[in-house]
Parts: sequence; structure tokens; C-alpha cells
Amino acid sequence: MNAFSGAVDAIFDDPNMASDVTWRSASSGNERPARIIQKRHQPDIVVRQNTFELDAILVDVRLSQIPDGEVGDSLLFEDGSEFEITRAVDTGDIGRVQTFEAQVYEP
Repeated sequence: MNAFSGAVDAIFDDPNMASDVTWRSASSGNERPARIIQKRHQPDIVVRQNTFELDAILVDVRLSQIPDGEVGDSLLFEDGSEFEITRAVDTGDIGRVQTFEAQVYEP
């Protein structure tokens, strides 16, 4: 393990930074536990006189836990809420974390 791996693991293991979810694969249906860091969008955006409500979030996940995340996968939170991955955003500079955009799942 190098310094970057240790730092990433420390951040994801911190209960104040990351939270537990169950990651469900859209292609296989397999579920596995993961830790994610949520980066919420601003919930309401006002453009001129129109207000738009966003229900999307950005999440970071360690590639060591979810190396094959893809659009259509689901995140199941401990509070019962479910989000669906809608876009892979970035793998970052050090290649240890993947950022995904997710929206509230509505079957």
C-alpha cells in the first residue's frame, strides 16, 4: 500500500466522511457492501423566475470495492432510499476513486 491508497482508505473508513450502502449490479443483480462519499448538488436552482428541483447526487466509491460500476446500478441506503446510477463522471487523478451521478430510483 502506498501513501495515496492509505489516505483514500482512511477517508472512506471515517464515519464522518463516508456511509455504508449496498451496491446492486444492474447486469448481474449481485449485491455487495460498499462505502461511498456523497456530494449533493444544490437542491434548488433558480434561473430567472423559475425554480428547478434537482434529485441527483454525486457519489465517490473506491475502485477497490466497486471496480465495475456502471450506469443502471443501484445504491441502497440504510434508511431505505434507493438511487440509480445515471452517469459515470470521473475516475480522478490517482485512479483509486470513481465518481458517479445518481438519481432517486422510481420504478
